[in-house]
Amino acid sequence: DGIATREVRLRHRFDLEPVRDMIAEAAGSGVRILHSHGYKANICSALLPKRLGVAKVATLHGWTGFSPTHRVWWYEAAERALLRRIDVVATVHSSMRNLVARSGVAGSQLRVIPNGVPCAGGELALRERPDG
Repeated sequence: DGIATREVRLRHRFDLEPVRDMIAEAAGSGVRILHSHGYKANICSALLPKRLGVAKVATLHGWTGFSPTHRVWWYEAAERALLRRIDVVATVHSSMRNLVARSGVAGSQLRVIPNGVPCAGGELALRERPDG
């Protein structure tokens, strides 16, 4: 049967309605784990109150905002500030783990799960970065 999941979509740039939806969902359904991907979803997850008793897990693939003149930099800055409120932060590389640790997330909250796909024989093939 698998694990029940629910996709939450943001309707616009500063949409906090999904936070209210997630609070209602968690309070009424017995949700125990919330796993988020991406800076907007991670921000929403971090804003959930601890009283809900939901374990929050965030997966980070990397930060691309390199300057405050780029909108994504501001989202990523907000994410960095709020990651301490996430119970477990998974990164796809140790260098990303180190960046997250420097933003104030405790080492006990951090995990590295390498990006990769299983191959015949059980070895792990790392994905190559596309050219460009």
